[in-house]
Amino acid sequence: MIIITFLIVIALTLSELATAESLQPPLPAEKRDVAEFLPPWEPEFGKLTPLKKGAEGEGDPLAGGMGEVSAMEAAAVPLGQPGLSFRYVQTFGVTEEPFIEKDDHFYGVEGVGTIGNTVWIADTHANRVVKFDSSGNFLQKIGKAGVMDYTGASLQYITDVAEDNSGNIWVVSMDVDYVVKYNSSGEKIGELGKKWNYGSTNNLFWDPISIAFDSSGNIYVSDSGYWGFWDPPYGNNRVQIFDSNGNYLATIGGEHCGTDDMQLCVPRRIAIYDNLLYVADAINHRVQIFNISNPSMPSYAGRLGITGSSGTGNDKFNTPQGVAVDANYIYVADTNNHRVQIFNRYTLAYVATIGGNYGTGNYQFKYPTDVAVDAAGNIYVADYVNKRVQQYNSS
Repeated sequence: MIIITFLIVIALTLSELATAESLQPPLPAEKRDVAEFLPPWEPEFGKLTPLKKGAEGEGDPLAGGMGEVSAMEAAAVPLGQPGLSFRYVQTFGVTEEPFIEKDDHFYGVEGVGTIGNTVWIADTHANRVVKFDSSGNFLQKIGKAGVMDYTGASLQYITDVAEDNSGNIWVVSMDVDYVVKYNSSGEKIGELGKKWNYGSTNNLFWDPISIAFDSSGNIYVSDSGYWGFWDPPYGNNRVQIFDSNGNYLATIGGEHCGTDDMQLCVPRRIAIYDNLLYVADAINHRVQIFNISNPSMPSYAGRLGITGSSGTGNDKFNTPQGVAVDANYIYVADTNNHRVQIFNRYTLAYVATIGGNYGTGNYQFKYPTDVAVDAAGNIYVADYVNKRVQQYNSS
């Protein structure tokens, strides 16, 4: 009985295979010898014979050539009823948490900004900004570590953050080529520039770097380009000025690098005190100062450093990227010298240095990119490679 049953099963199987084969169209003569050696289950998995390089582009999938067609491609094999179904099994990882998110753990800080006695930190590679009081207590954050669209606006590679006098928070998203405006609750309420759309017209940015506000609420954006020098030139090398409603007013600098008094070469972070705008003019190794009493017609007012001459002396910088100002002093993040230089705001004379050595100690930096000072005189330094912000007091 077992033998008979087994023979019946074999007969039925052979009959089904013969039926399936009869449904296929005849193969071209040159491919029949290949098909004869294909096991009956091979077409189910779509195994293809190796492609051979023929004329230019033929047989090369990247070039779009078709190459030789295998016997399986020539044979229309029925694969059963269309449609698939899948069953969920489990999740690995934590949804929208690419790494452990801690409020005091940063992933490359490029920008810092103060308002009163609080400080905002641009957690650059984590796509978020975080706010603390001067004692280090966490207050607020916008965005989620590592999640680009968590706030409903694209944030990628944040280079600066600032809070205006109305309590709105402005986040500079360099990779997305725009600045996003949030209200005090962290809800998006506006933007400057157009996301994922760079350009040199007055309503566009090309890798913006920094933002600042004057006492009238006018907006200043350092529209720089993130390093790199190509032909044609990359980046806009300018500061764009807008009124509080985002209407364009004026430009300092231009599309191309320059060394004259009203020209810039890869401007980085900016600061405003009274009617003066301070710009870290990185590749020119200087800080330029502009009079913005009339924001529509800014004018040259002075500089720190020696144009085009880098160095370690107290009158020189090496690629400065950050600047801050209070009632008495100008603070410059002298990036490639791993230090912060402090100058008298009135005379521009050198006063003091913080740091100066490459390292991880409390008075050492690894490429500081920004500096800010709060109302109490606390100094905050974005210590970029060390992934931290160091705080100093004015004593």
